[in-house]
Amino acid sequence: MNIIIGVIVGIFIVFNWSSIKTYFDDSLAKQGVEASDKSSSPKQQAENVDGGEKLTPAPASAAPTKPQDLNSATEQRLKDIVLGK
Repeated sequence: MNIIIGVIVGIFIVFNWSSIKTYFDDSLAKQGVEASDKSSSPKQQAENVDGGEKLTPAPASAAPTKPQDLNSATEQRLKDIVLGK
C-alpha cells in the first residue's frame, strides 16, 4: 500500500513539476521583497508611513527587482548577504 501511494505521489509531482516550480519561485521572490522591505532604513519607513509616498527617490541599485527564477533569487539573496543587507 505504501508503495502504491508513493508511486501516485511521485507521478503527481512529475506531471505538475512546472506548477510546483513556479509556486516556489514566486514564494521565494515574495520573501526576498519582504526581507528587503524589512531591511530598509528607518527614514524610508517613516516616509512610507507618514505620506504613503517616498519624498526622495531611492537609488536605482537599491530598488529590488523580481527575480525570474529560483537561481536568480538565490544569487541575489547571496549578494545581499555579502553586502550586509
